[in-house]
Amino acid sequence: MRHLRWVILFFIISGIACLHQKSKIPRSEIIPENSLIPILVEMHLADGLMNSSQIRQMYPGRDSISNYQDILQKYGYEKETFDRTIRYYSDQPDDLDDLYENVISELTKLESEIQKTGRQMPTDERETNLWNQKEIWHLPLDGETNRIDFNIPVKGLGQYTLTATILMHEDDESIDPSVTAYFWLDDGSELGHVGYYQLRHIEKNGRITVHSISHELKDDRITHFRGSILDHAPQEGQWKKHADVLNIKVHYMPLIKSNPPE
Repeated sequence: MRHLRWVILFFIISGIACLHQKSKIPRSEIIPENSLIPILVEMHLADGLMNSSQIRQMYPGRDSISNYQDILQKYGYEKETFDRTIRYYSDQPDDLDDLYENVISELTKLESEIQKTGRQMPTDERETNLWNQKEIWHLPLDGETNRIDFNIPVKGLGQYTLTATILMHEDDESIDPSVTAYFWLDDGSELGHVGYYQLRHIEKNGRITVHSISHELKDDRITHFRGSILDHAPQEGQWKKHADVLNIKVHYMPLIKSNPPE
Protein backbone atom coordinates (compact mmCIF):
# COMPACT_ATOMS: atom_id res chain seq x y z
CA MET A 1 0.00 0.00 0.00
CA ARG A 2 2.98 2.32 0.45
CA HIS A 3 3.19 3.30 -3.22
CA LEU A 4 -0.47 4.42 -3.11
CA ARG A 5 -0.13 6.63 -0.06
CA TRP A 6 1.99 9.39 -1.57
CA VAL A 7 -1.28 10.53 -3.22
CA ILE A 8 -2.36 13.66 -5.07
CA LEU A 9 0.71 14.69 -7.03
CA PHE A 10 -1.47 17.09 -9.03
CA PHE A 11 -2.26 19.04 -5.85
CA ILE A 12 1.25 20.35 -5.77
CA ILE A 13 2.18 20.95 -9.37
CA SER A 14 2.58 24.70 -9.72
CA GLY A 15 1.66 24.62 -13.38
CA ILE A 16 -1.85 23.52 -12.45
CA ALA A 17 -2.48 24.99 -9.02
CA CYS A 18 -1.60 28.66 -8.50
CA LEU A 19 -1.71 28.47 -4.72
CA HIS A 20 -0.26 31.93 -4.17
CA GLN A 21 -3.64 33.48 -5.06
CA LYS A 22 -5.30 34.33 -1.73
CA SER A 23 -8.75 35.58 -2.79
CA LYS A 24 -11.64 34.02 -0.86
CA ILE A 25 -13.40 31.35 -2.90
CA PRO A 26 -16.97 30.27 -2.02
CA ARG A 27 -17.56 26.53 -1.81
CA SER A 28 -20.36 26.83 -4.36
CA GLU A 29 -17.77 27.66 -7.05
CA ILE A 30 -15.57 24.57 -6.60
CA ILE A 31 -15.84 20.96 -7.75
CA PRO A 32 -18.08 19.08 -5.28
CA GLU A 33 -16.41 16.38 -3.23
CA ASN A 34 -18.41 13.53 -4.74
CA SER A 35 -16.84 14.41 -8.12
CA LEU A 36 -13.47 15.65 -6.86
CA ILE A 37 -12.53 12.41 -5.07
CA PRO A 38 -12.88 10.15 -8.15
CA ILE A 39 -11.10 12.80 -10.25
CA LEU A 40 -8.15 12.79 -7.87
CA VAL A 41 -8.10 9.00 -7.70
CA GLU A 42 -7.97 8.72 -11.49
CA MET A 43 -5.26 11.38 -11.71
CA HIS A 44 -3.15 9.47 -9.20
CA LEU A 45 -3.57 6.19 -11.04
CA ALA A 46 -2.82 7.84 -14.39
CA ASP A 47 0.38 9.30 -12.97
CA GLY A 48 1.39 5.88 -11.65
CA LEU A 49 0.87 4.33 -15.06
CA MET A 50 3.05 6.98 -16.70
CA ASN A 51 5.93 5.83 -14.48
CA SER A 52 5.94 2.58 -16.43
CA SER A 53 8.38 2.58 -19.36
CA GLN A 54 6.04 0.24 -21.28
CA ILE A 55 3.14 2.68 -20.98
CA ARG A 56 5.35 5.62 -22.04
CA GLN A 57 6.42 3.69 -25.13
CA MET A 58 2.79 2.94 -25.99
CA TYR A 59 1.80 6.61 -25.69
CA PRO A 60 4.77 8.75 -26.79
CA GLY A 61 4.32 12.46 -26.24
CA ARG A 62 1.81 12.01 -23.43
CA ASP A 63 2.54 13.63 -20.07
CA SER A 64 0.79 14.03 -16.71
CA ILE A 65 -0.70 17.42 -17.60
CA SER A 66 -2.37 15.97 -20.71
CA ASN A 67 -3.77 13.09 -18.67
CA TYR A 68 -5.13 15.42 -16.00
CA GLN A 69 -6.90 17.58 -18.58
CA ASP A 70 -8.46 14.50 -20.21
CA ILE A 71 -9.75 13.31 -16.83
CA LEU A 72 -11.23 16.74 -16.04
CA GLN A 73 -12.94 16.78 -19.43
CA LYS A 74 -14.35 13.31 -18.76
CA TYR A 75 -16.06 14.61 -15.62
CA GLY A 76 -17.23 17.80 -17.32
CA TYR A 77 -14.91 20.34 -15.66
CA GLU A 78 -12.49 22.92 -16.99
CA LYS A 79 -8.93 23.46 -15.79
CA GLU A 80 -9.92 26.84 -14.35
CA THR A 81 -12.52 25.20 -12.10
CA PHE A 82 -9.95 22.68 -10.90
CA ASP A 83 -7.44 25.48 -10.20
CA ARG A 84 -10.09 27.32 -8.20
CA THR A 85 -10.90 24.17 -6.25
CA ILE A 86 -7.25 23.63 -5.32
CA ARG A 87 -6.90 27.24 -4.21
CA TYR A 88 -9.97 26.78 -2.01
CA TYR A 89 -8.52 23.69 -0.30
CA SER A 90 -5.12 25.35 0.13
CA ASP A 91 -6.84 27.82 2.50
CA GLN A 92 -8.83 25.09 4.30
CA PRO A 93 -6.26 22.70 5.86
CA ASP A 94 -8.87 20.71 7.82
CA ASP A 95 -10.96 20.14 4.71
CA LEU A 96 -7.78 19.27 2.80
CA ASP A 97 -6.82 16.63 5.38
CA ASP A 98 -10.32 15.12 5.14
CA LEU A 99 -10.00 15.07 1.37
CA TYR A 100 -6.62 13.29 1.63
CA GLU A 101 -8.14 10.64 3.86
CA ASN A 102 -11.05 10.07 1.49
CA VAL A 103 -8.74 9.71 -1.51
CA ILE A 104 -6.46 7.36 0.42
CA SER A 105 -9.52 5.32 1.44
CA GLU A 106 -10.59 4.92 -2.20
CA LEU A 107 -7.06 4.00 -3.27
CA THR A 108 -6.86 1.45 -0.46
CA LYS A 109 -10.10 -0.15 -1.67
CA LEU A 110 -8.67 -0.34 -5.18
CA GLU A 111 -5.47 -1.92 -3.91
CA SER A 112 -7.50 -4.50 -2.00
CA GLU A 113 -9.38 -5.38 -5.18
CA ILE A 114 -6.09 -5.62 -7.10
CA GLN A 115 -4.68 -8.02 -4.52
CA LYS A 116 -7.80 -10.19 -4.71
CA THR A 117 -7.59 -10.50 -8.47
CA GLY A 118 -3.83 -10.97 -8.52
CA ARG A 119 -3.16 -7.78 -10.49
CA GLN A 120 -0.31 -5.45 -9.58
CA MET A 121 0.65 -1.82 -10.02
CA PRO A 122 3.29 -0.95 -12.66
CA THR A 123 6.57 -2.73 -11.94
CA ASP A 124 8.78 0.31 -12.54
CA GLU A 125 7.29 2.38 -9.72
CA ARG A 126 7.11 -0.50 -7.24
CA GLU A 127 10.74 -1.51 -7.73
CA THR A 128 12.47 1.86 -8.03
CA ASN A 129 10.84 4.03 -5.35
CA LEU A 130 12.97 3.32 -2.28
CA TRP A 131 11.38 5.83 0.11
CA ASN A 132 10.71 3.93 3.36
CA GLN A 133 8.66 6.39 5.43
CA LYS A 134 5.29 8.07 5.09
CA GLU A 135 4.96 10.39 2.11
CA ILE A 136 2.83 13.20 3.63
CA TRP A 137 4.08 15.41 6.47
CA HIS A 138 2.54 18.46 8.14
CA LEU A 139 4.80 20.45 10.47
CA PRO A 140 4.57 21.42 13.31
CA LEU A 141 1.92 18.67 13.69
CA ASP A 142 4.51 15.99 12.78
CA GLY A 143 7.24 17.54 14.93
CA GLU A 144 7.93 21.20 15.64
CA THR A 145 11.58 21.00 14.52
CA ASN A 146 11.52 17.71 12.60
CA ARG A 147 14.14 17.42 9.85
CA ILE A 148 12.44 14.38 8.28
CA ASP A 149 15.74 12.50 8.25
CA PHE A 150 16.08 9.44 6.03
CA ASN A 151 18.53 6.53 5.91
CA ILE A 152 17.92 4.24 2.94
CA PRO A 153 20.02 1.18 2.06
CA VAL A 154 21.34 1.44 -1.50
CA LYS A 155 20.41 -1.21 -4.07
CA GLY A 156 23.61 -1.01 -6.08
CA LEU A 157 25.51 1.24 -8.44
CA GLY A 158 23.42 3.66 -10.45
CA GLN A 159 21.45 6.91 -10.32
CA TYR A 160 19.65 7.91 -7.11
CA THR A 161 17.12 10.75 -7.35
CA LEU A 162 15.37 12.29 -4.35
CA THR A 163 12.27 14.40 -5.06
CA ALA A 164 9.89 16.08 -2.63
CA THR A 165 7.13 18.63 -3.00
CA ILE A 166 7.37 21.26 -0.27
CA LEU A 167 5.23 24.18 0.80
CA MET A 168 7.28 26.28 3.24
CA HIS A 169 5.00 28.85 4.83
CA GLU A 170 6.15 32.43 5.27
CA ASP A 171 5.86 32.21 9.08
CA ASP A 172 8.21 29.22 9.30
CA GLU A 173 10.79 29.94 12.02
CA SER A 174 13.65 27.67 10.93
CA ILE A 175 16.98 29.11 9.76
CA ASP A 176 18.30 28.23 6.30
CA PRO A 177 15.80 25.42 5.52
CA SER A 178 17.09 23.04 2.86
CA VAL A 179 16.86 19.57 1.36
CA THR A 180 20.09 17.59 1.82
CA ALA A 181 21.26 14.19 0.59
CA TYR A 182 24.49 12.21 0.60
CA PHE A 183 25.95 8.73 0.17
CA TRP A 184 27.35 7.12 3.32
CA LEU A 185 29.29 4.13 4.56
CA ASP A 186 30.49 2.98 7.97
CA ASP A 187 34.28 3.27 7.85
CA GLY A 188 34.75 2.83 11.59
CA SER A 189 34.91 6.56 12.34
CA GLU A 190 32.44 8.43 14.55
CA LEU A 191 30.49 9.99 11.70
CA GLY A 192 31.24 7.49 8.96
CA HIS A 193 32.35 8.34 5.45
CA VAL A 194 30.32 10.82 3.38
CA GLY A 195 30.98 10.04 -0.26
CA TYR A 196 28.81 12.79 -1.74
CA TYR A 197 26.81 15.73 -0.41
CA GLN A 198 24.31 18.09 -2.02
CA LEU A 199 21.95 20.79 -0.74
CA ARG A 200 18.88 22.56 -2.13
CA HIS A 201 17.65 25.71 -0.34
CA ILE A 202 13.93 26.05 0.40
CA GLU A 203 12.29 29.45 0.00
CA LYS A 204 9.78 30.61 2.63
CA ASN A 205 7.37 32.06 0.10
CA GLY A 206 4.16 30.14 0.78
CA ARG A 207 4.34 28.47 -2.64
CA ILE A 208 4.53 24.80 -3.48
CA THR A 209 7.81 23.78 -5.12
CA VAL A 210 9.25 20.47 -6.29
CA HIS A 211 12.83 19.95 -5.05
CA SER A 212 15.12 17.35 -6.57
CA ILE A 213 18.60 16.01 -5.88
CA SER A 214 20.16 13.43 -8.19
CA HIS A 215 23.59 11.80 -8.25
CA GLU A 216 25.18 8.66 -9.64
CA LEU A 217 26.64 6.16 -7.19
CA LYS A 218 29.92 4.78 -8.53
CA ASP A 219 31.53 3.53 -5.30
CA ASP A 220 30.40 -0.01 -4.47
CA ARG A 221 31.53 0.42 -0.85
CA ILE A 222 28.64 2.83 -0.14
CA THR A 223 25.85 1.28 1.94
CA HIS A 224 23.25 4.03 2.46
CA PHE A 225 21.63 7.08 0.90
CA ARG A 226 21.03 9.60 3.70
CA GLY A 227 19.83 13.14 4.26
CA SER A 228 17.00 15.37 5.45
CA ILE A 229 13.92 16.65 3.63
CA LEU A 230 13.64 19.70 5.93
CA ASP A 231 17.17 20.34 7.16
CA HIS A 232 17.94 23.56 9.08
CA ALA A 233 20.75 25.49 10.75
CA PRO A 234 21.16 25.25 14.56
CA GLN A 235 19.36 27.88 16.63
CA GLU A 236 18.58 28.47 20.30
CA GLY A 237 15.29 28.98 22.11
CA GLN A 238 11.82 27.73 21.24
CA TRP A 239 10.76 27.83 17.60
CA LYS A 240 8.57 25.94 15.17
CA LYS A 241 8.60 24.92 11.56
CA HIS A 242 5.56 25.48 9.38
CA ALA A 243 5.72 23.34 6.26
CA ASP A 244 3.83 20.73 4.28
CA VAL A 245 5.67 17.97 2.44
CA LEU A 246 4.12 15.57 -0.08
CA ASN A 247 5.06 13.09 -2.76
CA ILE A 248 8.50 12.13 -1.43
CA LYS A 249 10.31 9.67 -3.67
CA VAL A 250 13.75 8.14 -3.94
CA HIS A 251 14.07 6.64 -7.40
CA TYR A 252 16.87 4.25 -8.29
CA MET A 253 18.03 3.55 -11.84
CA PRO A 254 20.66 0.79 -12.09
CA LEU A 255 23.96 1.50 -13.78
CA ILE A 256 23.89 0.20 -17.33
CA LYS A 257 27.13 -1.61 -18.08
CA SER A 258 28.40 -1.44 -21.62
CA ASN A 259 29.51 -4.63 -23.28
CA PRO A 260 33.33 -4.94 -23.67
CA PRO A 261 34.60 -4.72 -27.23
CA GLU A 262 35.14 -8.07 -28.92
